[in-house]
Amino acid sequence: MNVADRFRQVREFCGVSQVEMAKRLQVSKNSWQRYEQGELPGGDILNRLGEQGFNVHWLVMGQGEMLFADRSIDQSLDKADIADIDQRIADADRRIADADRRVALADQRTEELKRRLEVEKQKTQEWLEGARNLLAACIIAVDQMAAEQRLTLPPKQRAGAIASMFIELGSRTDEEIHASIAASRADIGKSGTGG
Repeated sequence: MNVADRFRQVREFCGVSQVEMAKRLQVSKNSWQRYEQGELPGGDILNRLGEQGFNVHWLVMGQGEMLFADRSIDQSLDKADIADIDQRIADADRRIADADRRVALADQRTEELKRRLEVEKQKTQEWLEGARNLLAACIIAVDQMAAEQRLTLPPKQRAGAIASMFIELGSRTDEEIHASIAASRADIGKSGTGG
């Protein structure tokens, strides 16, 4: 890591732009940019950086640690910087809490949709089972009616009778179904051919 990299690292450590870093050290933006390009500042600037907790020996020679061992990050920041950081943390905490609420709401909606989907799935399965049973009953009823009347139904006529019965019975009550079966028996007897 060279001098330019170390000055850039100091600024990034502080979490500020080149303009803000220049203001903090009371130099021009161009001066700070030159430091980040490898130019060494004068002793007064190095002293200011040292007062903020940065190890000047590390800055110039690359030896040791970036911060003095007896300094913490809080000592390298002024009160306004700390207040600004605290405000940013509080803002971030509020955004996180808001995001957590949104996630919780989305989770609730997802669970509700899963429950609804499961109910609809169950209803569909029940309907399909009922439809299978009704179709089977229609096939048996048509075949029984034809057998009772000793009729041989051509395949198309048999399929038509089964389909008509299925469609007609699909939306009826049990009493209506029994009446329709009786009527269908009479219709099959009229349209069938004897065996």
